[in-house]
Amino acid sequence: MTFRLAAGSVDRRSRGNYASREACLREADLLVENMLLRIARTQAASVQAPGEGVSRHELASRVNEYLWDRYRQRADLDANYVGKLERGVITWPNSRYREALRHVLNVANDSALGFQNTRRAYVTDKPSPGDSLTLLLADLDRPPSPRRVSRRHIDNVAHAAKAINAVHQSNGGSLMQEALMAELRYASRLLALPCHSDLEQPLHTVVAQLAHTAGFSAFDLGRHQAAARFFEFGLSCEQEGGNPHSRAFILASMSRLAAWNGKHEQGLAYADRALMDARELTHTELAMVHAARARSLAAMRDTSGALRALGKADDHFGASAPSNDPSWMTFYDYAQHCGDTGNALLNLSQSGHHVPAAFERLAEAGRVRDPLYARSHTLRRLLLATLTMTAGDPAEAVSLGSDAIDSAEGINSHLILDLLGGLSQAATAHEMNRHGLGAASFHEDDGHHAQALPARGP
Repeated sequence: MTFRLAAGSVDRRSRGNYASREACLREADLLVENMLLRIARTQAASVQAPGEGVSRHELASRVNEYLWDRYRQRADLDANYVGKLERGVITWPNSRYREALRHVLNVANDSALGFQNTRRAYVTDKPSPGDSLTLLLADLDRPPSPRRVSRRHIDNVAHAAKAINAVHQSNGGSLMQEALMAELRYASRLLALPCHSDLEQPLHTVVAQLAHTAGFSAFDLGRHQAAARFFEFGLSCEQEGGNPHSRAFILASMSRLAAWNGKHEQGLAYADRALMDARELTHTELAMVHAARARSLAAMRDTSGALRALGKADDHFGASAPSNDPSWMTFYDYAQHCGDTGNALLNLSQSGHHVPAAFERLAEAGRVRDPLYARSHTLRRLLLATLTMTAGDPAEAVSLGSDAIDSAEGINSHLILDLLGGLSQAATAHEMNRHGLGAASFHEDDGHHAQALPARGP
């Protein structure tokens, strides 16, 4: 029932030096201060470097231009000033600066840029309702930190991460974004507080998992640079905490992000790094990591390597037992495994090979409708629709795509929008090639054979 291929050697990369506690806290400081402004800047479209985010220097220049054009005010903002805003040295710039920053970064209010009025001076003018709410939220933004971290604080962060992740899985990444940022700022401050030695690892792990949730939410919203920073922060926490299960989970997500952005060698390196702890990982975790390796190898046109990785992924999944897995691995069920391995086979199908196997995996993944994972279900159906269109069955592809769009109602996800764009491109290519060479054919002529669907262990 699984891929039965000779297991190749696993490329093990150097472990490198683990991040120090000080480095971890430095990353936490960035999150505590003004990550929202940093995210808004890096996600804004650069005029000076099309296709990239706005640099600090460019942001300062554009703010200066706005202030001159609108008010004939000469301002001397520079990259150093923007850096002070992002580090939280300056939390409440003057009203014109805030207006210019909102305009350049295309946001609706100051809170979207993380600005907080921490001054409590007497206000003579009656504030508007919007201003009153902004001031109230600024006061409520930073709950007092405890004097010492207890098990209760760790459990509270874990419960928050679980709740936010559940909303993300069913509704996409945007709904809980502000709550997630507030919780992460609070959780990261716990790292600097006194803590019993027995709680050190659980504390770092729960902050790392919350950072992972923030990273995957940013990934889902198309904020890839922010996602990478959140993942790196989570990894630095876990390097310090030393939990191999959490570390592998974060590295697998970093591999997904790299693969999505076409950085397949980097994606492979992240997956290989996760396998450094292979002896300590569960079968489910190993299935997840090998599936990530397979996706990168397939995109790199290493067919034999990809199929070996798929075989290992299926073997581990067949031996897996959910009762042995960490709580955050509940998402990696039969449908997820079929979707991840089907995605790898989809990459192989680009050259016309293993198309039936990709169909079978993605169709099986799409048959499972769990309302708790509505977003994942929609992504799998769109991948299947794209493959179906590429393979030359537009009527069935339209049916699958329509079903996916119906299931996407109420879900806010840039990944879904990206896949809809891919489906549209496949439809255009099909129309152009209808009287030409045709679509990918169903053949397995390279000596490597994808076998049946995986089975899960007892």
